[in-house]
Amino acid sequence: MRLPWDEWPDYVFDADYELSDLDELEAYILEHKHLPGVITQEEVKEKGVSDKQMNITLLEKVEELTLYTIAQDNKLQAQEKLNASLLEGLKALEEKVNKLSNN
Repeated sequence: MRLPWDEWPDYVFDADYELSDLDELEAYILEHKHLPGVITQEEVKEKGVSDKQMNITLLEKVEELTLYTIAQDNKLQAQEKLNASLLEGLKALEEKVNKLSNN
């Protein structure tokens, strides 16, 4: 017997899961007018869609969005650290310039 959670999209969090690059995702959306792996409006009209499959697909997309958000937050934190370091360096240079100007 196949259980509903046999198809659960926790595979999104596996180390070997390949999350699309955002540029690739954007290009796909612009070309196809829907997210990859999501049934199209035409397919829904023609065949319908099961609630179970749609819930699984939506959970997969939520999990992917979570990974994108985490990656963006990590990048933002790295940029904030770099900015702080650059500001410290700038302040040190300004202090040296001020000392030289006062001499």
